[in-house]
Amino acid sequence: MFTTCFSLESSGAESGGQPTQQGAAAPCYIGSHASCWRERPCSEQLNDIVQLLKAQVACNVSSMKAVKQKSKGGRPPPDKAGDVDRRLLDAALQLFLERGFEHTSCDDIARLAGAGKASLYARYANKDAIFEAVIRRDVQTQPLPAAPSAPLDLEGRLRLAGRGILAHALQPQTVAMMRLVVGTSIRAPELAAEVNRIGWEGGLQRVRMAILDGPDQPADPSALAGHFVDLVFAPHQLRALLGEHPARLIDSAAERVEWALGLLSAAGQLKTKRPR
Repeated sequence: MFTTCFSLESSGAESGGQPTQQGAAAPCYIGSHASCWRERPCSEQLNDIVQLLKAQVACNVSSMKAVKQKSKGGRPPPDKAGDVDRRLLDAALQLFLERGFEHTSCDDIARLAGAGKASLYARYANKDAIFEAVIRRDVQTQPLPAAPSAPLDLEGRLRLAGRGILAHALQPQTVAMMRLVVGTSIRAPELAAEVNRIGWEGGLQRVRMAILDGPDQPADPSALAGHFVDLVFAPHQLRALLGEHPARLIDSAAERVEWALGLLSAAGQLKTKRPR
């Protein structure tokens, strides 16, 4: 039942001491000194046997723990979980851009990320969920415009937010991701709609935050944010998706923002009220 890992030294056994580790092939005291051991009192013989069995049990328990520790898999510790998430999404983004959505598999993503399939499926139910997560991360990590040196009025805040949104939306990687979304819309219209919603609401939230970041408030901040995004974001992004060079569109972004502000002002949507 047990593997002999210890021997009872003569001095230790005779004094009732603890066993001394000798390695897996060490000889047993009882076996090597059987003739003299049989002449000892029964109580000492029993004590020797008990000590030997305890030592053998301790050795086997330690070995089992070592094997379990070595083969332990599953989820990473909490302090490493974020790194796995990042690697999976980085790998997914790279493969989606290189191969397209249809020609990328979950196995490919896990392999490139250096993660197990169990780690991937513990986080994402399928490839659609990974795609959504890639878009969501892109929206959430969109850089904020630099803080102005002085407080801005409503038009100034909208101007800053609009330029920031366009600068991000017209980046080559962002345009490539949106082309992927358009490409999946025939096969998976619900996925394309969800991904579009994530991006759209991200831009809408940025603009609404800019509107609310000041004492001069319009009558309906949410409606103003929606109209501003419609006028600024959608036309330029559509032109980029259809092949117009992003650099040219970025150069005209400021002009587009001013045009949108002019229309909104003419419609009376930039009228503000200050809190009493």
